[in-house]
Amino acid sequence: MTAPSTGPRPLENLSDADLQQRALRTPSEREAVITESLFRTRDALLLSQEMTNKLTAKVRTLTVWLVVLTVAIAVLTLVQAGAAWKNLTPSPLSAWVLWHDSMAKARNVREEKWRPIHSFTTQTECLGIVATIEKIIEKTPPGIPLPDTDGRYTPAYICLPDTIDPRGGKTK
Repeated sequence: MTAPSTGPRPLENLSDADLQQRALRTPSEREAVITESLFRTRDALLLSQEMTNKLTAKVRTLTVWLVVLTVAIAVLTLVQAGAAWKNLTPSPLSAWVLWHDSMAKARNVREEKWRPIHSFTTQTECLGIVATIEKIIEKTPPGIPLPDTDGRYTPAYICLPDTIDPRGGKTK
């Protein structure tokens, strides 16, 4: 977008300071100075619009790329979440593992020490053994003393698919 041509402007090459000095001289020069100032303002506005249009185009392009990359990251995140869910969800072919929490004392701190006891082909089998163990524990006095501690604890048993390790290890 360029300014329409109006022919040569006699005050066009003067600096702003020289233009202000001329405006103070005579009323006829004041009119020429005002006209030149209006031309300069128009030219500045046109240049500003041109630059704004260029910047708007660049911002639009960057916005499109931002949306494309955001969608790509979202898709990759969903793919990763699906893969992780597949590892955490037992398949019909996976085994079930009975885990036992054997508390241990290390440096005067009680720590959970999960260890696998036995594997089963179905969750129902595993949970049946846990129910049996819990019945036996209910019939015993509450809590089993730990060696070298003042505390008491009740052992814990859980059934998990073989793809999950309660110790925080890597899944299959």
